[in-house]
Amino acid sequence: MVFAGQTVVAQPVHVQQLLKLKHQAMQQQKAIQPQAHPIEGGLQCGHVITIKGTVVMSNGTRFAVNFQTGYSGNDIAFHFNPRFEEDGYVVCNTKQKGHWGQEERTMRNPFQMGKPFEICILVESTSFQVMVNGDRFVQYKHRVPFHCVDNVFVPGPVGLTHIDVNGPVYYA
Repeated sequence: MVFAGQTVVAQPVHVQQLLKLKHQAMQQQKAIQPQAHPIEGGLQCGHVITIKGTVVMSNGTRFAVNFQTGYSGNDIAFHFNPRFEEDGYVVCNTKQKGHWGQEERTMRNPFQMGKPFEICILVESTSFQVMVNGDRFVQYKHRVPFHCVDNVFVPGPVGLTHIDVNGPVYYA
Protein backbone atom coordinates (compact mmCIF):
# COMPACT_ATOMS: atom_id res chain seq x y z
CA MET A 1 0.00 0.00 0.00
CA VAL A 2 1.10 3.51 -0.75
CA PHE A 3 0.11 6.40 1.50
CA ALA A 4 -0.52 9.75 -0.18
CA GLY A 5 -1.20 12.19 2.62
CA GLN A 6 -4.13 10.60 4.47
CA THR A 7 -5.42 8.69 1.45
CA VAL A 8 -4.58 5.00 1.07
CA VAL A 9 -3.91 4.00 -2.54
CA ALA A 10 -3.74 0.30 -3.46
CA GLN A 11 -0.87 -0.86 -5.66
CA PRO A 12 -1.63 -2.90 -8.77
CA VAL A 13 -0.96 -6.63 -8.29
CA HIS A 14 1.94 -6.65 -10.78
CA VAL A 15 3.74 -3.91 -8.80
CA GLN A 16 3.32 -5.92 -5.58
CA GLN A 17 4.74 -9.01 -7.32
CA LEU A 18 7.72 -7.04 -8.66
CA LEU A 19 8.45 -5.62 -5.21
CA LYS A 20 8.27 -9.11 -3.71
CA LEU A 21 10.65 -10.52 -6.38
CA LYS A 22 13.06 -7.61 -5.83
CA HIS A 23 13.04 -8.25 -2.06
CA GLN A 24 13.69 -12.00 -2.60
CA ALA A 25 16.54 -11.26 -5.01
CA MET A 26 18.14 -8.86 -2.52
CA GLN A 27 17.85 -11.45 0.29
CA GLN A 28 19.36 -14.14 -1.94
CA GLN A 29 22.23 -11.88 -3.03
CA LYS A 30 22.92 -11.07 0.62
CA ALA A 31 22.96 -14.79 1.46
CA ILE A 32 25.57 -15.65 -1.17
CA GLN A 33 28.21 -13.08 -0.28
CA PRO A 34 31.58 -14.81 0.24
CA GLN A 35 32.30 -15.23 3.92
CA ALA A 36 35.63 -15.44 5.72
CA HIS A 37 36.24 -16.77 9.21
CA PRO A 38 39.61 -16.15 10.90
CA ILE A 39 41.49 -18.98 12.60
CA GLU A 40 43.36 -17.49 15.55
CA GLY A 41 46.87 -18.93 15.80
CA GLY A 42 46.48 -20.95 12.58
CA LEU A 43 45.25 -24.49 12.03
CA GLN A 44 46.45 -27.17 14.40
CA CYS A 45 46.30 -30.92 14.31
CA GLY A 46 43.03 -31.92 15.95
CA HIS A 47 41.06 -28.84 14.96
CA VAL A 48 37.53 -29.53 13.74
CA ILE A 49 36.00 -26.97 11.40
CA THR A 50 32.21 -27.10 11.13
CA ILE A 51 30.34 -25.28 8.37
CA LYS A 52 26.54 -25.26 8.15
CA GLY A 53 24.36 -23.67 5.53
CA THR A 54 22.13 -24.16 2.53
CA VAL A 55 23.06 -24.34 -1.14
CA VAL A 56 21.13 -21.44 -2.66
CA MET A 57 19.22 -21.99 -5.90
CA SER A 58 21.01 -19.70 -8.34
CA ASN A 59 22.90 -19.54 -11.60
CA GLY A 60 26.02 -20.60 -9.70
CA THR A 61 27.00 -24.21 -10.24
CA ARG A 62 29.65 -24.53 -7.54
CA PHE A 63 30.82 -23.29 -4.17
CA ALA A 64 34.03 -23.80 -2.24
CA VAL A 65 35.50 -24.07 1.22
CA ASN A 66 39.07 -22.74 1.16
CA PHE A 67 41.57 -23.10 3.99
CA GLN A 68 43.93 -20.31 3.06
CA THR A 69 46.69 -18.00 4.18
CA GLY A 70 45.59 -14.38 4.07
CA TYR A 71 42.77 -13.07 1.92
CA SER A 72 44.35 -12.93 -1.53
CA GLY A 73 43.50 -16.50 -2.52
CA ASN A 74 47.06 -17.14 -3.74
CA ASP A 75 47.86 -19.75 -1.07
CA ILE A 76 45.12 -22.29 -0.38
CA ALA A 77 46.18 -25.37 1.58
CA PHE A 78 42.83 -27.07 1.01
CA HIS A 79 40.23 -26.24 -1.65
CA PHE A 80 37.01 -28.26 -1.24
CA ASN A 81 34.81 -27.50 -4.26
CA PRO A 82 31.41 -29.15 -4.80
CA ARG A 83 30.24 -28.76 -8.41
CA PHE A 84 26.75 -29.34 -9.75
CA GLU A 85 27.53 -29.70 -13.45
CA GLU A 86 28.03 -33.11 -15.14
CA ASP A 87 25.81 -34.98 -12.62
CA GLY A 88 27.79 -33.49 -9.72
CA TYR A 89 31.25 -34.09 -8.31
CA VAL A 90 33.66 -32.59 -5.79
CA VAL A 91 37.15 -31.27 -6.53
CA CYS A 92 39.89 -31.05 -3.90
CA ASN A 93 43.12 -29.21 -4.62
CA THR A 94 45.91 -26.96 -3.30
CA LYS A 95 47.02 -23.58 -4.65
CA GLN A 96 50.58 -22.42 -4.02
CA LYS A 97 51.77 -18.92 -4.94
CA GLY A 98 48.84 -18.55 -7.34
CA HIS A 99 49.27 -21.91 -9.08
CA TRP A 100 46.85 -24.83 -8.77
CA GLY A 101 48.09 -28.36 -8.22
CA GLN A 102 46.62 -31.56 -9.64
CA GLU A 103 42.87 -31.87 -9.00
CA GLU A 104 41.54 -34.81 -7.04
CA ARG A 105 37.94 -35.56 -8.05
CA THR A 106 35.28 -37.52 -6.22
CA MET A 107 32.64 -38.35 -8.82
CA ARG A 108 29.64 -37.80 -6.57
CA ASN A 109 28.22 -34.72 -4.90
CA PRO A 110 26.37 -35.11 -1.59
CA PHE A 111 25.01 -31.54 -1.75
CA GLN A 112 21.61 -30.56 -3.18
CA MET A 113 20.38 -27.17 -4.31
CA GLY A 114 18.03 -25.66 -1.75
CA LYS A 115 18.93 -28.21 0.95
CA PRO A 116 20.79 -27.56 4.22
CA PHE A 117 24.17 -29.19 4.80
CA GLU A 118 26.82 -29.70 7.47
CA ILE A 119 30.50 -30.10 6.63
CA CYS A 120 32.93 -31.18 9.37
CA ILE A 121 36.63 -31.17 8.55
CA LEU A 122 39.09 -32.75 10.96
CA VAL A 123 42.72 -31.67 10.66
CA GLU A 124 44.98 -34.71 11.09
CA SER A 125 48.76 -34.82 10.95
CA THR A 126 48.80 -36.17 7.37
CA SER A 127 45.41 -35.22 5.93
CA PHE A 128 42.07 -33.45 6.15
CA GLN A 129 39.15 -35.80 6.89
CA VAL A 130 35.86 -34.47 5.49
CA MET A 131 32.42 -35.50 6.65
CA VAL A 132 29.24 -34.27 4.97
CA ASN A 133 25.91 -34.52 6.79
CA GLY A 134 27.40 -36.99 9.25
CA ASP A 135 28.86 -39.34 6.61
CA ARG A 136 32.56 -39.74 5.89
CA PHE A 137 33.11 -38.26 2.43
CA VAL A 138 36.76 -37.76 1.48
CA GLN A 139 40.31 -37.71 2.83
CA TYR A 140 42.76 -35.20 1.34
CA LYS A 141 46.47 -35.58 2.07
CA HIS A 142 48.33 -32.40 2.97
CA ARG A 143 50.46 -31.01 0.15
CA VAL A 144 51.69 -28.00 2.13
CA PRO A 145 52.06 -27.33 5.87
CA PHE A 146 48.64 -26.48 7.27
CA HIS A 147 49.94 -24.39 10.21
CA CYS A 148 50.03 -21.24 8.03
CA VAL A 149 46.28 -21.36 7.32
CA ASP A 150 44.70 -18.41 9.10
CA ASN A 151 41.19 -18.27 7.65
CA VAL A 152 38.36 -20.24 6.12
CA PHE A 153 36.86 -18.57 3.06
CA VAL A 154 33.52 -19.75 1.58
CA PRO A 155 32.65 -18.26 -1.83
CA GLY A 156 29.70 -19.31 -3.99
CA PRO A 157 25.93 -19.70 -3.81
CA VAL A 158 25.54 -20.75 -0.19
CA GLY A 159 23.71 -19.18 2.70
CA LEU A 160 25.87 -19.89 5.73
CA THR A 161 24.36 -20.24 9.17
CA HIS A 162 27.44 -21.41 11.09
CA ILE A 163 31.23 -21.56 10.82
CA ASP A 164 33.13 -22.75 13.84
CA VAL A 165 36.69 -23.81 14.58
CA ASN A 166 36.97 -26.12 17.59
CA GLY A 167 39.95 -27.88 18.95
CA PRO A 168 42.26 -29.28 18.97
CA VAL A 169 40.29 -32.42 19.72
CA TYR A 170 42.15 -35.42 21.11
CA TYR A 171 40.85 -38.96 21.06
CA ALA A 172 41.90 -41.56 23.62
